[in-house]
Amino acid sequence: MSRHNRKVPTSFYHRFALDTCAVADVYARGRVVSVLEGGYSDRALSSGAMAHICGLVGDTVQVDERWWDLENLIKVFQLAIRLSVLYSSFVVARKSHQGP
Repeated sequence: MSRHNRKVPTSFYHRFALDTCAVADVYARGRVVSVLEGGYSDRALSSGAMAHICGLVGDTVQVDERWWDLENLIKVFQLAIRLSVLYSSFVVARKSHQGP
């Protein structure tokens, strides 16, 4: 992933979220407001967001950095497309059964 012409590993977003939660535990009773900006690469945005969310969950989840490898992200996108098609078909079928 690239930020301001610098290579930033996806694991950075995981580590940053973990560290943020640790600081919040000490200074803000564990409260965190988390906002991620958009990006130009869907895959980079997806992997960064996934790593960040895993970090917000904390050490209760064993993180495997292969989760956000390109091959796995492609699988997630393919599944999301299939699910959106299925959902769209379901909505259309449901509306046709409800009548006017």
